[in-house]
Amino acid sequence: MYQEAIDYLYYQLPAYARMRGPLPKIDLSKTQALCDALGNPEAKLRAIHVAGTNGKGSVSHILSSLLQAQGLKVGLYTSPHLTDYCERIRVNGVPCSQQAVSAWVMQHRELMDRIQPSFFEATVAFTYDHLVSQAVDIAVIETGLGGRLDSTNVLHSDLQVITSIAYDHQDVLGHTLELIAAEKAGIIKTGCTAVLASGIASSPRSVIESIAASKSVTVYQSSELVSEVDLDSGRYMLSMEPGKSQLTGATDLRGPYQAENVQTALAAYIAYTHLQGVSVEADVITQGLSSVYTSTGLAGRWQLLATEPELRIDGAHNAQAFGHVLDYLNSQKGRKIFLILGFSIQKDVASLLQDLPPDCEVIFSQAEIARAIDTEELLKISREMGWHARAIKDPYEAYQAVRREASTDDLIFITGSLYLIGSFLESYQDQDARVADS
Repeated sequence: MYQEAIDYLYYQLPAYARMRGPLPKIDLSKTQALCDALGNPEAKLRAIHVAGTNGKGSVSHILSSLLQAQGLKVGLYTSPHLTDYCERIRVNGVPCSQQAVSAWVMQHRELMDRIQPSFFEATVAFTYDHLVSQAVDIAVIETGLGGRLDSTNVLHSDLQVITSIAYDHQDVLGHTLELIAAEKAGIIKTGCTAVLASGIASSPRSVIESIAASKSVTVYQSSELVSEVDLDSGRYMLSMEPGKSQLTGATDLRGPYQAENVQTALAAYIAYTHLQGVSVEADVITQGLSSVYTSTGLAGRWQLLATEPELRIDGAHNAQAFGHVLDYLNSQKGRKIFLILGFSIQKDVASLLQDLPPDCEVIFSQAEIARAIDTEELLKISREMGWHARAIKDPYEAYQAVRREASTDDLIFITGSLYLIGSFLESYQDQDARVADS
């Protein structure tokens, strides 16, 4: 039953991952039609809506962990999933059941046949319906693409969060940071409160603030509420306003970009507690930041899977995110680096690769989606740049190959796309399961 439901969602409804050409024009009409037929679950949720080019997934998970630590029943919606559809919809970190997916699709298949929503539109409607049925106290909803016309935006959220503005999906969102910012700011609702990441550049920030002002929205820069965040080797130090009260503790978060994400998520949490008239408790922050991965299911973001050799994965999928990977790789002096890379179409691969360490061993791979760039095309680009690289289509097979070559002090890094990370993890976790059963 579950596989039948998943096959219906994937193969009988239009899906972004299966499209190689330009994306079709989108609006909210089909999502709204589905929600109307379901009794408008989107109107029954208290929610925090998160948009941004990078960081929105991590911020959503961190924020969910903080809210859970407060004792709330928290719904979390993120995309894409890595290995299983149910990862997209969680309650207190637990994925929705396969039975819930099967039952909902079977119950509403005739409705979907009539409305003909996309995969994403149907998933959003299911998410809102499911979270209402689970009686969550608050839902943290991550946008998919953009904001203004993203299917999640039928929601009227209590708080809106924008994490970053960078170039990505220009064919849909626009070719300037200002146009992209306007699309992301489309989640901002009249009379509400918005939190903006402090790293947003001044020009796109001005666009967002102008849109917020036109809607009488209270806007916080994340640095107004959390003035400083330092992350180092699993420890953090926070300075919170007013008075710059300091808090230190342990966290399972890793990655050079997570400091800004912690700042944004914690600022959003503080803003939300203010809206609810609840005081911010230090022990809630300590508990929430200590176990983001385990309490929410966060995966694929600067995740360490093994040591000796170090195996790390990260779903860096655009120039801003890939820049953090490059900084890390270029800091790894005296280590051999095996870099397994795969990208989706419409990425400027040449510009992403130009600052790789010169002695980096590059292996191109590809996710099992139609939008993945073929490894032969990636090899052609690398040859034109004067790079020596090789190609192994299956990412897990690529990992197995370099694992045989790597010494205990080396680094294996897999990145370029969350879809690639998902394809790798599915086989990697299956192998772990087989070893455990043997």
